[in-house]
Amino acid sequence: MPSLPIPVFVGLVLSFACLRLWQEQKRMTALGLLLVICAVQSLIIALAQHYLVPGTRWVQPITAALIPPAAWLAYQVTAVRGAARCDLLHGLTPILVLAAIVVAPEFLDVLLPGTFFCYGVAILVQSLRGRMPSLGRFLLTTAFRPTYGWSSAAR
Repeated sequence: MPSLPIPVFVGLVLSFACLRLWQEQKRMTALGLLLVICAVQSLIIALAQHYLVPGTRWVQPITAALIPPAAWLAYQVTAVRGAARCDLLHGLTPILVLAAIVVAPEFLDVLLPGTFFCYGVAILVQSLRGRMPSLGRFLLTTAFRPTYGWSSAAR
């Protein structure tokens, strides 16, 4: 009997959210990129753990290492400032994970959670520092505007 594991369901929901965002914005945004990366990661988890597809266990830590820098970039572009050339340095995170897979795979148990923790703390510190940005740019709900015919005031 066919089954739909939870990671596949999550990947489909994230893909739908990304398509909806793309439809509204008419371009791929940093938030859309984060949604795509998370959707791909969910599908890789399902392929590795539920369907036992060979080779996906090697890809899983690399795609996981893409999530924290993508979250940082999405936060920066959405709430703080536009994208900058210095943001390319965050691409070193998956390269470091790839090097750890080749040289010392046991280091991944510290490297991946540490990456998520450090980026999470950086986002938290950035959000608590100084004046808060315009709340309209900051909310995730502003990316998904209803497309039906009546306004929110008419409800």
